[in-house]
Amino acid sequence: MTAPAVAATAGSDLPVRIVVSYQHMGWDFIEESFAFDRAAGQGDYRLRGSYRNRDGNRQNPARNVAVADVKALVDAVRAPAWSHSRGVREVASRIRRGQLIPDDVRYPDSTGRCSAQTQLVLGGQYVKNKGTGALVDEDFGEDMRWTDDDPFAAIQLIWSDGRQQMLHSDSQRAMLLPWRIGKPTNTRDTGPQNWSVDVSERLRAVVPSDSYLHERLDGLERMAQRIQDDVGFTVRELCDERGR
Repeated sequence: MTAPAVAATAGSDLPVRIVVSYQHMGWDFIEESFAFDRAAGQGDYRLRGSYRNRDGNRQNPARNVAVADVKALVDAVRAPAWSHSRGVREVASRIRRGQLIPDDVRYPDSTGRCSAQTQLVLGGQYVKNKGTGALVDEDFGEDMRWTDDDPFAAIQLIWSDGRQQMLHSDSQRAMLLPWRIGKPTNTRDTGPQNWSVDVSERLRAVVPSDSYLHERLDGLERMAQRIQDDVGFTVRELCDERGR
């Protein structure tokens, strides 16, 4: 039984349990699990979990999480799915244009055709003309998957009457976008997409800040660095064309 896509009102129709899991396989193996159980008396949720933090130390948190923070996550999961374009716009709004412009000369061998200053100017002009949104969209649109990076995250809402709702993601991109609606299958990239930045940010707000999942739910700096590297490569091509 699947819950309808509607927002919960404060103190009503909130799940009794939320189960969050994260795994990563690559050069390492990471396994994290978190459960949020509604405390008696309709109060806060109780978080219990198991994970190794980024220092490698085993953590077993047991603490309360404000019902308002959990409700924000529930509302994000239950809200109508975000479109690809909306998600990309929201991600782009969180990245400054300056983050995408190489701040040094990446290709010294091109200085014979373009001075260092010219390379920096060309990078700035390219980013301005292309637009942050288009560059972010291109990063999300790359079909290549890195073989040493295999993440999987899942969010499961469980109500006392047996209703359940689930999102999952195996995305290698920023904020684990896009999420997939429903239970995972053995086939990669199955289920309708949900590009909700809210889901990623609300989930990040309630999981431990030293967990790998918390780090993975951001990823904006890594995205900006990838785009900056691509811009640098484009600048090199532009300089090469000047020398022909």
